[in-house]
Amino acid sequence: MFEIDQEIIDQIRGQCPHWKVCLSGNMSFCCTVKQVGEDGLVLEPLTSLAFSNCPYSHKGKNKDSNNYVCVCPVRKEIDRKYGK
Repeated sequence: MFEIDQEIIDQIRGQCPHWKVCLSGNMSFCCTVKQVGEDGLVLEPLTSLAFSNCPYSHKGKNKDSNNYVCVCPVRKEIDRKYGK
């Protein structure tokens, strides 16, 4: 289980149906972080279905890009603290 400040969790509670899954430590739902971007985490999605179920993930600005960006405060904190 990941230890994340309650203040960060409160930012997404009620907005994301998967927040408990992310905090449980089960990373099978989470996309792989390719790099930390200016606006969020640049991801390589597991599947388009997993990606489409996340309200904080967005397709990159470039139409031809396969990059996706995650702006979820919880996911960013997990990456910052645990490198996952």
